[in-house]
Amino acid sequence: MSTPATPEPEDEDLVAYLDGELGDAESHAVESKLAADEEARRKAERLQKTFDLLDYLPKTEPSPHFASRTLTQINPLAAAPAPPAADARPSSSQPAPVFAPSGQSQPFPPARSGGWKVAPWFAALLISAAGGYFFHLLAKPHLEALAPARRTSEQVRLLERLPLFLGADDLDFVKQLDHPDFFGETDHDDGRASAETWTSAELVQLENLFKDFPPARQQQLRKLDEELAQQDSVGQAHLLAVLERYAIWLDRLPDNYRREVLIAPAAVERLDVIRVVKARLWRESLPAAVRDRIQQAEGPAREQLIADRKQQDSKRKLLWDLAKQEWASIRADRRPWPFENEALTKQVEEYVDKTLKPRLTNPERADLEQIRKEVAASPDWIKWYAYGNVITRMIDLHPMYPEAASGKVVKTASDLPKPFLMQLAKNGGLARRQLVNHPASGKWPDFAEAVWKEANELKVPIPSSVTLGPNKPAEYVPAVREFLENDLSRRLTKPERDELSKLESGAWPDHSRKVLDLAKKYDLTVPGVSLPGEAAKWDQVYRNRPARR
Repeated sequence: MSTPATPEPEDEDLVAYLDGELGDAESHAVESKLAADEEARRKAERLQKTFDLLDYLPKTEPSPHFASRTLTQINPLAAAPAPPAADARPSSSQPAPVFAPSGQSQPFPPARSGGWKVAPWFAALLISAAGGYFFHLLAKPHLEALAPARRTSEQVRLLERLPLFLGADDLDFVKQLDHPDFFGETDHDDGRASAETWTSAELVQLENLFKDFPPARQQQLRKLDEELAQQDSVGQAHLLAVLERYAIWLDRLPDNYRREVLIAPAAVERLDVIRVVKARLWRESLPAAVRDRIQQAEGPAREQLIADRKQQDSKRKLLWDLAKQEWASIRADRRPWPFENEALTKQVEEYVDKTLKPRLTNPERADLEQIRKEVAASPDWIKWYAYGNVITRMIDLHPMYPEAASGKVVKTASDLPKPFLMQLAKNGGLARRQLVNHPASGKWPDFAEAVWKEANELKVPIPSSVTLGPNKPAEYVPAVREFLENDLSRRLTKPERDELSKLESGAWPDHSRKVLDLAKKYDLTVPGVSLPGEAAKWDQVYRNRPARR
């Protein structure tokens, strides 16, 4: 089955031009190309559309993401002359080198001050890379094979994974790689492609490569394979994917950078080198104008420029992930869920106006109105998605609880008895004047939740006369009572019903929180509390995006 074409951020000049990062000469060259090339103009227009999302994406800095995980087009590792051999066999007290033909060690000049003893695995890489064979094997990881009878299943598994283990020290090293600063990812897309079959000849070549390692390295590889096999299936697949990303990255490095990584003597030093090389590659990838600005800045100003650029790169990564998932919809200007349904859109708007908006701060309300204006001016997929993203983000900042039928709940300091306020202040809490000017004053459940947290932290009992919120079915508004009786209760297990019933004798907001948790579990909408539409769908489309593939 063919896969739909997706945009790739390969035209760095065009991206830098849209970001305003090119100098006059470079900008003129791009503008000339746009004037003469209709396809380039269309591409620029699509890029500009997707860039509009940058201000609405989460401000996180996930790990670097590689657009393609296909290994079939990896360039062979360029062979280089091996340096003179030297007798530098490690002692039994030292870590086993991760790569070395048996009995050999290949020293190189120290990589930094202090002088490192070189891990002699680079030479074995050169040997195994002859004719591009190493990365031909890397192109077929974790594949099933029919091994000769003389091999055990464990031996076959180790040989099949050997191309991914070549740059690894041990399981702890692999887990260290599974970090956003290295090769950990947020999408957890560890499913494998359809497997090819190892040929007997390939297994023989892998076996010969394994036999070339010194005994200490062979044992290290066996231990790594055994420890990986002891992980559960999800964890094992995830760590193998981390190793795959690491192997791809190694292959794509310039030879001199790859050499720096491979000759590190042990895991700690190798991780240090990887971090340095990744930072160096990031600087080298910057547009010239940005690189110059960073180079010319000093001290805190330079650090801020670097932090800002990394934040922008992080946002762009999220943007590209999202654009790849929804490229067809973006190009067709279709609306994302739930806004493609007019009736559901109307319900969402009513919820935002009646439930969410009154609880927002002034800056948040201004942000909400701004994106609404942008949707009205240009109602395309990008703007509607940004609107949904803003709504879910603000709801997460201001979680709602079912309202009380009586309407008599704590909203301001005047709703609290003076002895209770005095006890709070005596125990080190907020004084009455501070509660009067509290940012949440006048808003429920925000103010009630602030009082509840303060009282719990200071261990001040909340008087029975104080109603922070409803905590049993009879106290909820009619719509929520009907929801509990007709929708939620019939889906609950007996233990869940019993637990919910016990919470009725507790304090707010325990019962309300449990109701919301159970409603989310069964994908139900609590009237006046939850966003209209399926809760799981809101998570899928907005909260779990664009990290999800």
